[in-house]
Amino acid sequence: METQDEVMLRRGRKLSVWAAGIAMAVVGTALLFGQTQAAKPLAFEIASVKMSVIENNHPQGFRLPSTVIRRISGNRFTESHITLTELIMQAYAVKDYQIFGLPGWGEWRGDQFDVVAKAAGSGTPSTSQVRLMLQTLLAERFHLKLHRAVKELPVYELVVGRNGPKLKQVPNDTKPLTEKRQSLPTIRMPLQTLVTIIAMHLDRPVIDKTGLAGNIYEFQFDQVALANCGQGDEALGCVSQMVQEQLGLKLNSRKDSAEALMIDQVEKPTGN
Repeated sequence: METQDEVMLRRGRKLSVWAAGIAMAVVGTALLFGQTQAAKPLAFEIASVKMSVIENNHPQGFRLPSTVIRRISGNRFTESHITLTELIMQAYAVKDYQIFGLPGWGEWRGDQFDVVAKAAGSGTPSTSQVRLMLQTLLAERFHLKLHRAVKELPVYELVVGRNGPKLKQVPNDTKPLTEKRQSLPTIRMPLQTLVTIIAMHLDRPVIDKTGLAGNIYEFQFDQVALANCGQGDEALGCVSQMVQEQLGLKLNSRKDSAEALMIDQVEKPTGN
């Protein structure tokens, strides 16, 4: 049988081992946390941001603001005559109507910039990586600070019209199609893609309330005529008419909650 001194010694050893384990765990956590804190945000290796030459500014009437990152070639990102609004849209994958608090020079009709940037390595970065690098570029060159919020915004609900949809459901493994041999092009695509195309020409989100989501449909729709409708409030009547006549769908206006980017701070870009 152990004496009282031996019991106390054994318990002391166990306590020492336990304390050492806790200390190592704390140190390990601190090191991991320190590494996480020290990790640098993804950024372009080199980047140039300059004001566009006034004489060469495009009228902006022939292109719509888009979240699509178009100008990637290898490890290079280039954009000419791009506004701060467009850069934020590409960096954060939001529409222009989700951005609040920009100064006049940073809006869609504001100042334009030429951006040339190169990512590290020789490979082509993914879209998500380019978005993160653009976020870093905006923070460094435009001193952009923002936060996300949920706001009640005007939206359009896309619903089925009185006479039913003019959409033919096809198997979900059917390949996309745009057939232009007919007077009215035949298109085959997922409904959500169609909703996105319609929303591109309007000044607010389009929420699908048709009950047709999750399927691929074939239909006749003139996307060229849709592009000629313009954009925003001026385009609403034209877009609504096409959606109703060619698709058998309808746009209803109402308010709903949507994510927004609130600009806390932004400055014109610093030198390269």
